[in-house]
Amino acid sequence: MDPVEPIDATLGPAPLTGRRESPFRYYLRFVLSRPAGIFGLVMVSAVLIITIIAPWIIPYDPEKTFPGLILEPPSGAHWFGTDATGLDVFSRVIAATRTDIPVAFAATAASMAIGVILGVIAGYFGERRGLGGAVSEIIMRILDIFQAFPVFVLALVLVAAAGSGALNVGIAIAFVNAPIFARLIRGQILGLRRMPFVEAARCAGGTPLRVAFHNVMPNVISPAFVQASVTLGFAILLTAGLSFVGAGVAAPTPEWGLMVASGGRHIITGEWWPSVFPGLALGGTILGFAFLGEVMGQAINPLERR
Repeated sequence: MDPVEPIDATLGPAPLTGRRESPFRYYLRFVLSRPAGIFGLVMVSAVLIITIIAPWIIPYDPEKTFPGLILEPPSGAHWFGTDATGLDVFSRVIAATRTDIPVAFAATAASMAIGVILGVIAGYFGERRGLGGAVSEIIMRILDIFQAFPVFVLALVLVAAAGSGALNVGIAIAFVNAPIFARLIRGQILGLRRMPFVEAARCAGGTPLRVAFHNVMPNVISPAFVQASVTLGFAILLTAGLSFVGAGVAAPTPEWGLMVASGGRHIITGEWWPSVFPGLALGGTILGFAFLGEVMGQAINPLERR
């Protein structure tokens, strides 16, 4: 199999002033030049802001019931209505951001860290003899085993074995997403490990581990951050999906998937609001991260920058 060519993550041409455009300004300018990027940035920014200020903007305690207001439709007092147990849906939709978003961010950060380390080792030491080559081969076979199963099924099995709860959900998502980053980084390193600067680092006396992590890894990390923006949306979907089937976060904790599941049974009788509003919040958030990740991927693609 031919080595995968590395993505050119260099920035665009320098301005006429002679100064090189900072990475942040370049990516921001690129994102704002695409409608999908604007939508993604607005959605992600809004969700993150709501997550931070949620305790100060929810009108009611998300776990407080109103016994006399069961399945009340949206009104001035309860903007998104109430559910079958008398809980305010709007308060729970807002409060759920503090469950889904932190779990997704923590799981994605962990999966990225694990995947990058495994990918660097598997890519740099692959096709070598000795201990390094053996370790690389073992890593790739383990990744093959993980990716042989559907992601949701594997996450469901891991959560079922460890037990429900936000922590175990995050750990399961981190493990099932790590192979994505590992294979991405490995592919990048296969195209870099025989570049002149790598040979120069070896000739300068750098140990294999130092060359791999100090000289090679910084040149392949940009695609991992782009992948993380896409994986965040997928991690949110997995968190909600596990709760939807009863294996994730338990009631009465506010969580979008759990709310969709509990409210879905009432749609047939006309009470659509307990499931539709959290479903819209979930879908909008996932789309925001997906669009932002897609545009960020275009930003590091030299063909898209022209």
